[in-house]
Amino acid sequence: MQLKTTQPVVEETTEATPASAGLPARGEARLLRIFIEESSRYRGHPLYEAILELLKREGCAGATVTRGVAGFGGHHVTHTGNLVDVLPQLPLIVEVVESPAQLEKIRPRLEEMVEEGLIFVQDIEIWKYSYRPRLKELPANATVSQVMTQAVVSVQPDTPLAEVVRLLLDQDYFKALPVVEANRRVVGIITDGDLLHRGGLPQRLSVLETLDRENLHHLLTELHHNPKTAAEIMTSPVVTLQPETSLRDAAELMVTQKLKRLPVINAEGGLVGIIGRLDVLRVVATTKPTRPQATSPQPELDLRKEAQIYRVARDIMVTDVPTVLPDLPVAELLERLIGSPLRRLIVVDHERKILGIVTDADLVARVSVQSKPGVLATLALSLGFRRSGMISQLDLNWRSNAKTAEELMTREVITVGPEEPLEKIVKLMVEHSVKYLPVQAENGVLLGVVLRRELLRAVTESMSG
Repeated sequence: MQLKTTQPVVEETTEATPASAGLPARGEARLLRIFIEESSRYRGHPLYEAILELLKREGCAGATVTRGVAGFGGHHVTHTGNLVDVLPQLPLIVEVVESPAQLEKIRPRLEEMVEEGLIFVQDIEIWKYSYRPRLKELPANATVSQVMTQAVVSVQPDTPLAEVVRLLLDQDYFKALPVVEANRRVVGIITDGDLLHRGGLPQRLSVLETLDRENLHHLLTELHHNPKTAAEIMTSPVVTLQPETSLRDAAELMVTQKLKRLPVINAEGGLVGIIGRLDVLRVVATTKPTRPQATSPQPELDLRKEAQIYRVARDIMVTDVPTVLPDLPVAELLERLIGSPLRRLIVVDHERKILGIVTDADLVARVSVQSKPGVLATLALSLGFRRSGMISQLDLNWRSNAKTAEELMTREVITVGPEEPLEKIVKLMVEHSVKYLPVQAENGVLLGVVLRRELLRAVTESMSG
């Protein structure tokens, strides 16, 4: 059988498996070619589909099928794409690049399947082999009830502000409190942002968690004089889910509504659980990849759609990252932190190599005892006064005891490379419960950051793509 020209029919690339690890990134390998006719069948299915399924099942790195425009085989009958040919008998070529050992393993099955055709191999040299695995999708049948937290701490509308803050500080996982009536019907939710903007809390919860017992007790005592209740500071109405809602729909809702966590209610509106972004990502991290089934003809690749599939860190990283130099004084560092939406800065050297990360909570926890009141006062004022030069206008006597960014930063930074698969990034975020992973080049230079919200967006867009 001989071909004049070819055009792609279908290309299948499998997820990484232990067997496909036998294909080297560079070096010697073998090219397998199988010549068959389009009409060839195997157990009721097109033969080329059956071959692709075998290759995927055995863990081969990939395969390509091409259809010829015209050709003839051992019968010396020329087949073309003209209407004269009633049956689809155009020549097909299946091509596979694999290690010799892997091809020898599947050789007996291939010889059995191809009753009429040609199979041969060539020794080749691979110049480069690499692939970027797709981010695993959420299971189609997974529901909110399977992953939600059922033991939910909640408050009633008349709960005092001080009690709300105390309960949130005691929370290890969810920094949010659903507000429920006596019948457990959800009427609102309270988050860190609600406490700052409507509750008059002078600091973010992450900062309060760094305070010593005496200062924290003093703050809570002051809050007891605040007459506000949960009903006055909660977000209402609140976006909710039902237990039977699919996990995919829950993830889509979190992304489109820009929400970090959602209460789960029953048919009567009663609180039965709560689910957050980390719960969704944890499912992605633990889900085994599913293999596509070759039981029906596969469509040609839509390259425009393929280009939108997020696979590695550089696909979703944010490149506009606030940074500071290690010798930046604490007064200027504090002003930069206040101007950062995430209240964290990456400390880099003059070559933009990552040295550490500093947050507002780090600042409060690590400045000297003499400086702490001034830092806290500045952070508190920043919640109401967001104008440049604000710090220089404050009459706070703490600069003499100031430190630098290098002295206050966290040095142990979890980083990823630009080609790090998103699947691994999901696992890192879940394992370390972080929302923020810097991306660095091989030489340590900062390239960007991957945020939890962008990672969840990638999960939802991979499902729709």
